[in-house]
Amino acid sequence: MPTEQKNLVLQNAQNVAITKISYSTTGGRGGNYVNLDITSMSILYVQAHNGVEKTIKEKTPRNLWQSLTRSINLKDLDKIKSNPGHALYDGTDVTITVEKGREKHSVVNGSEDAVNYKKIKAFTDILEVQLSRLDKKIR
Repeated sequence: MPTEQKNLVLQNAQNVAITKISYSTTGGRGGNYVNLDITSMSILYVQAHNGVEKTIKEKTPRNLWQSLTRSINLKDLDKIKSNPGHALYDGTDVTITVEKGREKHSVVNGSEDAVNYKKIKAFTDILEVQLSRLDKKIR
């Protein structure tokens, strides 16, 4: 493949936009879980507590999607060390996944890697605001 074509392929791979952002918590007493999936078009929030599952689906505000995608550097996310699961021991596991085309960048219990996790704080703060808003709405 000529150098010019290789450069074009690399450039196109870098220009692939983030397609989905997910935040989930699982575990704890009773096997509770929360799933938050955000795309440029929709937000899907599922909460299960004591065997009762509730769901909210709504349109993603454009400014929310822009804030999320602009505040995350996938290289920073990839540097975070995932930690062993705690759900087996009645703890809670938190998984953050960012999809970009066919790529998936994911971390489990990343907050335990405090040095690297703080690099994505702006991103996680936005997600936590959404989780809190949706939790209040669903109750």
